[in-house]
Parts: sequence; structure tokens; C-alpha cells
Amino acid sequence: MGRVKAKGPLSPVWIYFCSLLAGNSLLSYFPISAQVGGWVFSILIFLPVLLRLVGKTTPGSTPLPQSEIFPNGKGSRLLILPVVFLAIFLRFFHLTDFHLWPTGDEALHGFLALQLLPKWDWQFFYTVGEHPPLLIWVLSFFFRWFNSPFFDLWFLPAFFSILVAPAGYLAARVFLSKSISALFGTLLALSFWPLYFGRFCHQGLFTPALELLCFWILALWVKDPKKKKAIYLLCLLAFLLGIGSLTFTAWATVLLLVTTTVLVLAISKDKRQALIFLSSLTLALSPFLWAIWNEGYGRHLIDSAGAESPFTWQHHLLTHISYLSSLFWGSLQAGTSYGPTWGGMLNPVFSSAFFIGLSGLWPHRREGLVQWIGAAFFVCFLPGFLAADYVELNRVIQVMPLLLLVTTLGLGELALAIGKVERRKWIVGGLVLCGLLLDLNHLLKPVLEGSFANPRFKQEIPDANFRAYRILEKIAKEKGPGMVLTEFLPLRYGHSLYVATYPFNVAANLKLDIANATWVAVPTNIDYQPFLSKRFPKAKWYWVDNDLSAPEGGMMIGIIPFERENQPGFQKWLLAHQIFHKLQVDAEGSFNSEKKFKQSFQDLAAAYPLVQGDPFLESCYWEWTSQYYFGPTKEKNIQALQNAIQRGYPVACFYQQLTVLLEGDGHIEEALKAKEKAVKVKSSFIIESDSMIRVAGN
Repeated sequence: MGRVKAKGPLSPVWIYFCSLLAGNSLLSYFPISAQVGGWVFSILIFLPVLLRLVGKTTPGSTPLPQSEIFPNGKGSRLLILPVVFLAIFLRFFHLTDFHLWPTGDEALHGFLALQLLPKWDWQFFYTVGEHPPLLIWVLSFFFRWFNSPFFDLWFLPAFFSILVAPAGYLAARVFLSKSISALFGTLLALSFWPLYFGRFCHQGLFTPALELLCFWILALWVKDPKKKKAIYLLCLLAFLLGIGSLTFTAWATVLLLVTTTVLVLAISKDKRQALIFLSSLTLALSPFLWAIWNEGYGRHLIDSAGAESPFTWQHHLLTHISYLSSLFWGSLQAGTSYGPTWGGMLNPVFSSAFFIGLSGLWPHRREGLVQWIGAAFFVCFLPGFLAADYVELNRVIQVMPLLLLVTTLGLGELALAIGKVERRKWIVGGLVLCGLLLDLNHLLKPVLEGSFANPRFKQEIPDANFRAYRILEKIAKEKGPGMVLTEFLPLRYGHSLYVATYPFNVAANLKLDIANATWVAVPTNIDYQPFLSKRFPKAKWYWVDNDLSAPEGGMMIGIIPFERENQPGFQKWLLAHQIFHKLQVDAEGSFNSEKKFKQSFQDLAAAYPLVQGDPFLESCYWEWTSQYYFGPTKEKNIQALQNAIQRGYPVACFYQQLTVLLEGDGHIEEALKAKEKAVKVKSSFIIESDSMIRVAGN
């Protein structure tokens, strides 16, 4: 191992770092044009990295990954307990209200998990994304035993996010120095992206911890593949890879990387071990392989790769580049999913350290460990290189540990460029602290409001489902469980209200006795209010949406007493609600399956006798029918909306939807008539201070 000559803080590596820091800060935090951004990148980032790469360096002129930053562990041992405490605290702090409301993906996962409570099935691939089942299976356990849907959704990501730090330390420690490994573990414990992904219930939540455990077992085997325990290590590694196949589509990159590594090394040294590993891996992957045979697989991959995409090649290219730019400066494409609020997944300090680490590895490019890191980064980033539809950063979550590893190596090189260990401790420690504070600000600022001196967590978000839940939660605390008929809403409203109200919703939770219900809640479009208020004069109607002037209306929620005189009618609504729930479940599973799509049509036809003759149920039924894909034209969708108007309530939102469909099919004159009718039948509403709805003039 080459020794590195100690240098002062003004050594070239620090000059390069200052240039990188300036460039990354400008690109991350300042609203500059694309042209100016190009110049900033070229001069302050690309040029310094290029100069380091083409400079006359030898393997001994830059630190090896095994170099100790703090000899004899100085400056690190006292930090273990604070780091552990902060890692746990920051993940579980305000666990159930850090984010006030689940995302669409989170609600969908909870919705599908709830379907397993009354009757378990062994479905493997879920939704249009063809997600493997582990998250949904585990969530079903939480929903069965814990009564808070918010805890059920957000405990798992927090827990697995904590596991990333010790798994990362163990994996790094096999080949890297103690101080480098400890710093790597610290970044995994406290930097932005591990804290951030630990707040979302997404299939990717398992990936980093499982990935790093696989890297640890792999490293132990590579370190000494001839020990007796090598066979056990390979079997354990195969088992972990098999578990990973149950987690998320992007796990395939980790599987490819680890399997290739084992086979390349084992075939050249011990073919028997290669055969044992392949046999164990085949067994571990058998559930996944059987599911492919039984259910089919790959449609989502084709769609996301843009093979049948309506987007242009320019859009595809921008998406690919955005996956890279999102790591350091933010996405070039609007609408990034699970991306940072501003800047990249790395703040400017850590981005600059990453580029120092990346260019510092170049002189060691012939070493096996460095070659493996480069190959691992490329393989794990393949979903980003292949995805052409939009930027969804969970697809590349498996590259994040590698990103922080190279960042750690860059920080190590900056540390070793400082001569005195004590000075090194304060300067690099301050640099890391600055980066972690930037990350903490990035994590907390979007969920806080108020002044800098008096910050507080937000209590309100512009989400109709969230506002509806707040009203329903208050009523449930006062009156006990009620019947919340969430499933009459069109699919665009998602499943968050169904999931959040499950603990007190007798229409969904089979543990609850409908005999104890004293109220019924009906979330629906505000344009129904004049009709339903006449039908239920004792009801109270609340506005929960954002734009009252929107021509398509918006969500309101009605609270209706569940009394003896209206119980027979609501019994019919409850039966219809159950079949609508089946249609909601069908909709989430029929995108990639022709068989399930046909089944959904059969369920739709079977539902009609349950709604026939009730104008509200007829309206909901035909609006739901209008969502289906019947063919290249919208003729049947138009007919469905016309049925909703004729057989149900002729609400303004139906005429507005009809206008859009008619225009799309080229029926301009009919569209104008529908638009005029929408304006004519549209009621004017006044929203009181308590969100109660009143029709203007009444």
C-alpha cells in the first residue's frame, strides 16, 4: 500500500474542491438559464475533473481506499452514540405526521394490502408497475395488528432505512479502512437520501439494506473464498438475492451485478463453488420464476423503456440525462417522482466530494476493487439509462450507497491532504457537519412552516382526500365508526381516503359491526349537492377541494345520519359499494393483463342490477364506465356519460366531461352544446367559514 505524503489545506485537491463547490452550489440552488448552467458545469465542474484525470499522477500520489483518515481511531469513537441516536431519532421523529398524507403509491400499496385481510391470495405481481409482492404482504401484517394506517405505512421505511448504516459499515469494513468505513456509515445514517427514502412506503425501501447485506456477504467471500464457510456464504448470498427478487423491479441490477461477480471469480478459481451458487440461486429465485411463468411479466419494462412510447426521442434523452442530473443538481424534467425539492440527492458539499473521489480513483483504475465500484455504479444505474417515460428515483435507489461510498472516498482524500491529524479532524469534520446540516434543512424545510425562530410542522396541505379525512376523523372520535362510501369516487381520486379511514369505516373494515354505525359519509362531486341535499335534508355538506370555480367541480363530503327511515336505502348503497370496491381492485390489476381486463368488464356488467333505479348509484356507475378503454374512439365513453345524465342526476360535471370527450372525437358542435349545458345547470355555491356548502340564493 502506497503512503500518501501529507499536504496542507491549500493543496491542489482543495483548490479543485473549491471550484467544484462553487459550481455545484450555483447549479443546485440558483435559478440560472440552461446556457449559463452549461458554462458553469463546463468551467467549474467538468474542467477541474478533467484536469485531475489527465494530470500526471501515479497510483501512490492519491490515497487508496484503505487509507486511514484518523490514525488509531481518533475523532470517531466518541461520535458513535450521537450518530446512532440521531439516526434513530430523525427517522422516527413525527413518524405518522411528518408527511401529512400518503402519496398515491403509498395509498395504493396499503389498498392492496388491505385486500389480503379477509382472504389471502398468492398473487405475485401487482399494479401496472408489475411490482413484486413483499411490501404488500408485510403491510397486510401491519394492517391486521396495528390500528393506525399511517404507522402501518411509515414504520417499515423508517426501520429499513436504519439498517442501511450498519449494513454499509460492515460491507465497507471488509476492504476499506476503519475510518473510511465509519464515515461511510455516518453518511448512510444521517445524509439526505437515506433519511428521505425512509419517509416513503415504496417497494424500493428494502433495496439499500438488502443490497448492502449482499455486498457484505460477497466481500467476505471474495476476501477468502477457500475457507470452509465459503459455501455457506454463497448459499446465504443466493438466499438474500432471492429475497430481493420479491421487493422491486430494479433489484434485477443488484442480482446481475452480484451474480456476475461471483461467477467471474468462482469459475476462474473453483468451478464447484460456481455450481453450488447457481443451484442455490435458482432455488431462491424459483418463486419469482414461477410467477413469471404463471402471471406473465415484462410489459411494464417495455412501457417504461419507451419501446411503445408516444414521447419523442428528445424526451427520452432528457429523461436519461435527468436521472444523472438528479443525483447532483436536480432533474431537467418536470414532475420527478420521489426527487429532492431543490438541488440533487447530494448537496453541493457532498457532490463536490463525490467528484473528488471519482477523479481520485482514476490512478487506481487497474485495481480490482476500483474496477468493481465502477462496474457496480454502471450496472445499478441501468434503469436510469433505460427508462424513457419519466424520472422516478426509486428506480435507481440501488446506486445511492455507491454514490455515498465514492463521496466518502472523496472526503477521505480531502482529509489526507491536510497534514496535522488534529487540523484534519476539525476541517473535514466541519465540512461533513456542514453537508449534514444542508441535508437536514433539505429534509425538514418542505414539511415546516412559520419563521426561522419558530418553525412548526405543517397542518394543512391542498389535498381533497386529506381535508375529507380530517372531517371524518373528527366525527369518528365523536360518534364512533361510520359508513364511509369512498369507492363511488372515480379512479383519479386514488385510494388514500379508503386506507386512512379503514380503522373506523364499517363499509370496509369487517371487524366493525354496522349495527353500531350512526352516520354515513359520501365523498362525491360538489355538483351533486343540490340533488342529494333534497334527498337527505338532514345531511351536512363540506367542501374539501381546492378550486370552487373549476368547471369539472370538485370533491365535497356529505355527512348523513344513519337512521331507521334511510337504512334500507343505504343497505343497497352498501351492496353497491362492495361491487364498486371490486371494480377499484380490478382497475389496479388489469392494466397489463388481458384476462383481468375482461374480468373487470364482467364485474362491471354484474354490478348494474345493484344500482339500477337509484339515480345517484346510476350516476356513479355510468361515470365509472366512462373511464374504460373501449377502443380507439370515445363513442362508448360518450354513451356512458349520456346514460349517467339520463338515468342518474344530470350534474354539471358530466356535461363538462362530455365536452372533453366530444372535442377529442371531433364532434365540435355537440361539444359546444354540452359546454353550454354545463354552464346552464351549474349551481353557484357559497363556502362558509367551517367549510359548509350553501347554494347561492338559498
